[in-house]
Amino acid sequence: MSKRQSHNQELSGQRLVWSIIANLGLSLFQFVAGIVSGSAALLADALHNTNDAAALVVAYVARRISRKRANSRYTFGYRRAELIGALIQFTALVVISGFLVFHAIGRLLEPVPIESSWVVLGASIALLVDLTTVGLLWATSKGSLNVKAALLHNLTDAATSLAVLAGGALMLLFGWSWIDPILTLAIALFIVVTAFKLIGQTSRILMEATPEDIDLDQVKEEAESVTGVNDLHHLHVWQLDESHRALEAHVVIYDDITHRQRDIKKQLKTLFADQFEITHSTLEFERASEACRGKNARLVQAP
Repeated sequence: MSKRQSHNQELSGQRLVWSIIANLGLSLFQFVAGIVSGSAALLADALHNTNDAAALVVAYVARRISRKRANSRYTFGYRRAELIGALIQFTALVVISGFLVFHAIGRLLEPVPIESSWVVLGASIALLVDLTTVGLLWATSKGSLNVKAALLHNLTDAATSLAVLAGGALMLLFGWSWIDPILTLAIALFIVVTAFKLIGQTSRILMEATPEDIDLDQVKEEAESVTGVNDLHHLHVWQLDESHRALEAHVVIYDDITHRQRDIKKQLKTLFADQFEITHSTLEFERASEACRGKNARLVQAP
């Protein structure tokens, strides 16, 4: 790791720590304001911010773990710790949304008086803190689903705080107390839709699915266009993390050019890296006449 990379990661860690402190302070204030005002939306936002603080802690710990070097037990290193952290955060968001829906429905069935001035004050401060946290995490989130998850938490919080602020203003001006649980339901729906999209992205990497932008048939076709390559099979492409892809395959070459195996391997690795951004490839070479595949190679001599 270069000095610049190390400095950037250290700076990212510091930003996460400050974001945690800001969100914990905000959550405490919003809980007090929510209890005093009787606002379900403000309490929902406070609970969401508490979850954000926890998510930031998870992001920070996962980021620290991911920096550990590879060893004999974890030969690919600890890169996926950040993905696990992201999955924990997204799942927590869905659980929190379920609680918000339950709470909002209760308030619709049994409305309570709301001190709208406290709602406006609490939402205004929350919006300021959320936007500050988003600013701290924005640059750090690039290339990290883990930090991107934390950023998503705070982006949804900013949208939530803005909605609660607008609702508080309407309650203050027109006395529309019913808008509070409606806002809570809208916030919960927004969180669920966004979280499920990113859960799918994270799960695909953890399940070692082929990256969405890679067509295995195209990889095979491009590889077989390299002079001397007769066939490509047992092909697997997956992501080690968000920025590292891996490939393994059996390469069948014509019998009379096995002496060119080293050159062909170099060409294939360059092809995979340049066209498909696959920087780690493991290739097993076979003679066309002895290919392990049931359907043997199409030709045994070079054209």
